[in-house]
Amino acid sequence: MKFKIYSIILLLILFGCSKNDDHIFTLYSSYQGNRLHVATFDTEPNSWGDKNLDAQFKKLFSDDNLSECNKVAELLAKDWIDKVNNKDTKYWCEKGRYRK
Repeated sequence: MKFKIYSIILLLILFGCSKNDDHIFTLYSSYQGNRLHVATFDTEPNSWGDKNLDAQFKKLFSDDNLSECNKVAELLAKDWIDKVNNKDTKYWCEKGRYRK
């Protein structure tokens, strides 16, 4: 009986943690050889996880997050070069949540 209860709890935990992050993008920067987390773009509709959402709707949010991430990266790079005159600092976007 305990085995069944523990199995059910484990399944609930696993299903609760398996969120699809394909629409998320993270903005990084390199400064003096260090990789830095700047921002995470994870806009999603309130009904996310609804089985009725089609692939085009999900792709729209993915494209929007990538577009916003790239815009901010460009603005930060331009602002940094204008103020500090340092072209060694880079900004870029990667798919997914922040990772070291």
